[in-house]
Amino acid sequence: MKPLLLGIFTLFFIATNKAQVAPDLSTYKSLNEKVNAWRTYCNELLTETHEYRRLISEAKKGLTLIPDDSIAKKAMFNLFAGCAYENTKQFDSAVFFLNRAATLSRKVNKTSYEITALSRLNYVYGYLRNAVMVNNTVKRMSEIGGQSASVTDRQLAMDAVARYYGNINDYEKAIEYSIIATDLYKEALKTDTLITSTINLGYDYSNLANLFNQLGQYSKAIDYLNQARDIIGDQALTGNEETLYLYFEQSFLGLDKPDSAKVYYKLMYDGMTKRDTLYAMLSTANFLYGNYFLNKNKIDSAYYYSLKSRALAIKSEDVSVLTRSSELMGNIYYKQGRYKEAITELKSILGTSFEFYKDSYAGIHKTISDCYAQQKIWDSAYAHYKIYSEVTDTLMHAAANKNFADAEAKYQNKEKQQEITNKNLLLSVAKKEQLWLVSGIGLLALSAVLLFINFRNKKKLAVLLQEKNNTLEQLNTRLDEANQSKAKLFSIISHDLRSPISQVYQFLKLQQLNPDALSAEQKNSLTEKIQTATGSLLETMEDLLIWSKTQMSAFSINIQEVEIIPVIQSCQNLLQLNSEAKNISYKNDLLLDTTAKTDSYYLQTIVRNLLQNAIKASPQNGTINIATVQEPNSITISILNQGSAYTQLQYEQFINDTDSTKSFNGLGLHLVHELSQKTGIQIAYVTPTETSTKVNIIIPA
Repeated sequence: MKPLLLGIFTLFFIATNKAQVAPDLSTYKSLNEKVNAWRTYCNELLTETHEYRRLISEAKKGLTLIPDDSIAKKAMFNLFAGCAYENTKQFDSAVFFLNRAATLSRKVNKTSYEITALSRLNYVYGYLRNAVMVNNTVKRMSEIGGQSASVTDRQLAMDAVARYYGNINDYEKAIEYSIIATDLYKEALKTDTLITSTINLGYDYSNLANLFNQLGQYSKAIDYLNQARDIIGDQALTGNEETLYLYFEQSFLGLDKPDSAKVYYKLMYDGMTKRDTLYAMLSTANFLYGNYFLNKNKIDSAYYYSLKSRALAIKSEDVSVLTRSSELMGNIYYKQGRYKEAITELKSILGTSFEFYKDSYAGIHKTISDCYAQQKIWDSAYAHYKIYSEVTDTLMHAAANKNFADAEAKYQNKEKQQEITNKNLLLSVAKKEQLWLVSGIGLLALSAVLLFINFRNKKKLAVLLQEKNNTLEQLNTRLDEANQSKAKLFSIISHDLRSPISQVYQFLKLQQLNPDALSAEQKNSLTEKIQTATGSLLETMEDLLIWSKTQMSAFSINIQEVEIIPVIQSCQNLLQLNSEAKNISYKNDLLLDTTAKTDSYYLQTIVRNLLQNAIKASPQNGTINIATVQEPNSITISILNQGSAYTQLQYEQFINDTDSTKSFNGLGLHLVHELSQKTGIQIAYVTPTETSTKVNIIIPA
């Protein structure tokens, strides 16, 4: 398996097995010799994970050695620094140095450097959830893959794009670009004299097979693995390819052929006699068998392989492998009814990063919730189920956005195809007209008359066509607006309705599991919570109806005298469950008998959404201050909460960002903005301190 980072670096950096000792530059005569020695030293540091922080300072020292006109060498040391910052998770610095490396590389056509910098930037931007910059880096790598004169550079670019799509679990696109990269590598073997080994082609086939495994197309995966085995041969487990046998095992287990998988399982263990660094791979091999038997409900066999997987994971010192084996062990404990042990095992890995494995993170919380429920520890069961529900909701929201994007792409492709058909039709008409002109060249007088008639008809047709085009453009504009409103409505429904429905379901489930164990007081308390959650659901549905109404041309408001205190108290009651979950207390400083002329329903919606955001932003056991202030020309309701400060500038940037409705809290703020605009209410954020936020709801008198 080619590593994500070093697989590219080895094309232009020379890796060595020397100890990582800084060279004595005084022993080198020329500046070029000093730079090359320092480059080799930095490359050695790059191969050792514990040396990344040291590499940062050494790469910067390398930059001081290089003259200003050595742009390629500057790009190289910027690349060293950027990768070191990335691996120490100092992402702002990583972005700075990797961007410099990409820019400098492009100036001197060092495409391999640029591809490496772009692929690492793509990972960093993905981690930071900067979708715009992710798309930009992928677009640039795709341009290199399609335009570069070098077959090798095109292959590297397409391979990097394929890895990007594999990292975000878009396996169809990953396969598409991997096949392109593999074909380019075959071409490079024929045309590039520097590439003579076919072993990387075997790696490409093996990695392609892994993508098909992820899609559950195990037979197709085995086809590619057989091709990989023919090329890699006896270098499996002795060269750099450590996963060929592992992918075979995964494929055969997917096809429910454990005996065939066992052949490759034994081959991996035989390889341990030649290498002592395969603990992570052997842990994964046992994990695959343990997971297979767990799915078959053969718990004893699953437990046997799980123990072996964890023992090898500990030897490997690989955090991700150890996390995966512990997750398997926790699931087995749950199946065995060992609920306390399952909770201890699974909680021990919750501190691990699950940035790219949100579904696994959600599953762990679901299992912990079930364990607590089996022990009738309902508060803890609900707390973990809530996390599971929120993460699942986020994943469903992301999947819905992807489906919308795919549908839009398909629509655009059909539109382009129709455009090509229309152009071909116009070309056909033009050819026929040309034929008529040639045939009538001998009859000049008649041709002149025909041309005049033809010109007049075309003019009428052009006018008519222009009118039709204008009408069609107006219809397309309206259709686009309707589609955007529909997509936004679906997004709101998937976000805002699912959470309260999940709460109601969980309360009812808890009541159903053991109704006799609950006292009358507990039943009454649970009934009140169900009523509160149901009220929240009804309130959310009302929000949706209000928002839908704001999108219609017939939108109208009902201005009347509204008492302020009942509105605030109603919102606090609706959000009581949210407040109790975080033990939030309220400090109210409200003027008695205060009224304002506005629409009571829309004011309540605005206050409720802003109060809900204050609860989410507040820390556990926090306090929220609510006050009213009477001004000569207005009445102000202020909500002050603890937590990270949120400024007016952030609010204005947020509501002006058309993509912000995809975030977890974006829909509520957009609804607040639309209702305040239509009712004349002003929303103003102020930041009293760096650890608090105050929002003022200013109602004109």
